[in-house]
Amino acid sequence: MRRRIAGSFGLGNPDKELLSNRGRLPKAFVNAVKRTFFKEGFDFEIQEDAVAVGVEPTYQDDPLKIIVINKDKSKSYVRRGKAFGLYGSQVVATIKYYDDYKYKSKFIKFVDTWHQKLFGVL
Repeated sequence: MRRRIAGSFGLGNPDKELLSNRGRLPKAFVNAVKRTFFKEGFDFEIQEDAVAVGVEPTYQDDPLKIIVINKDKSKSYVRRGKAFGLYGSQVVATIKYYDDYKYKSKFIKFVDTWHQKLFGVL
């Protein structure tokens, strides 16, 4: 959820936020996300087949980093980018899927650890 200036002047990015913070995450998962990726806090989005955590850009030059753990593990991905426009708009990003990683990265280890716990899939 973007935290930005808003008011009668209409300042801010009119696009819908990517991470809505609606729902509840397990406390152990929240602590693991903070410890592993986002020490200063993060936002989240819970969908029927995926859980996304990360930070959205609020202003120009802010980074975008969203980690999505999908029910189908191979569709899990990391989306990284940067906002080039005012108020976090004009985001340019790249996506790297679970199967694109050649080595056991921090992301792969995290998905392997939490996938079964979040979705109960063997």
